[in-house]
Amino acid sequence: MKRAAYVVGAIILAVAVLMVVVGPALVDRPAVQAEIQERLSKALEGQVTWEALDVALLPTPHGELRKLRVEIPGKLGASADQVNVYMRLWPLLLGRRRM
Repeated sequence: MKRAAYVVGAIILAVAVLMVVVGPALVDRPAVQAEIQERLSKALEGQVTWEALDVALLPTPHGELRKLRVEIPGKLGASADQVNVYMRLWPLLLGRRRM
């Protein structure tokens, strides 16, 4: 019984490691980046753009935006060379985005 639990645990761990290693290669990054930019722009009623987006799950889930520009007509115009966004792991895995 104990041995079966260890085997199941090892299989779950192997699948999780495989997802972390192979998962990012399966994502269509340009499409995801365009979708995120579109949603942010719509939510802010302006224009949000960046040159590069890097995402990593380890050691903590985070994204790094380079050359970020935010333009909200009549309200805000901002830019940054680099912005880091960190997320909590469990809400991310459960589909709830919390920073």
